[in-house]
Amino acid sequence: MPIGWASDGGERPASPAREPERFTWAERVKAAAQQIIHNLTGLDSPGRDLIPTVWTRWETAIDDRVCQTCAPYAGRAWPAADGPHPPLHPGCRCQRRVAYVTWAVRN
Repeated sequence: MPIGWASDGGERPASPAREPERFTWAERVKAAAQQIIHNLTGLDSPGRDLIPTVWTRWETAIDDRVCQTCAPYAGRAWPAADGPHPPLHPGCRCQRRVAYVTWAVRN
């Protein structure tokens, strides 16, 4: 019998299923992080907010034309709002991409 049909063998649909609650990607990640914190520490954090910090990594074009200005930054990571931001000069081919996210707990 298909899910959602009457269990008495009839052909009428059963009462409509409740619409599942929709969460954004950020809410799901936050919930997962809270669960990990609980699993590791045994502490519940319902009254605490998790604050994400997005870190970005400097990526060069990785070829023989990378300039002396950008080469020292290759592979370094900063919080998204900090550090230098490309382009540093005309013709700069560097970019910053998301590397990882760290979480802090605000009481």
